[in-house]
Amino acid sequence: MSAVILVKPQVSTEICQQMMAIPGVEIHADGGDGRLVITLESDQFRSLADHMEQIRDLKGVLDATPVYQYSDPPESEAFQKEMAS
Repeated sequence: MSAVILVKPQVSTEICQQMMAIPGVEIHADGGDGRLVITLESDQFRSLADHMEQIRDLKGVLDATPVYQYSDPPESEAFQKEMAS
């Protein structure tokens, strides 16, 4: 999943450090004006949702908007495993 994160520019460095502590988060762009582009990776959709919520709850985050998500096809082993849990 990729997302655009809008943060208060004065706390951008701290927010980036906190996000990097979340498993599967990678920061791809920092506009220097509070706009960040990240990806989140996990084999569990629930984990992605939890991690997005965790990012939204960081002090200084103004908005966190998913822009793209990829899921394995329904016949894949990962998808079947997710649906069984």
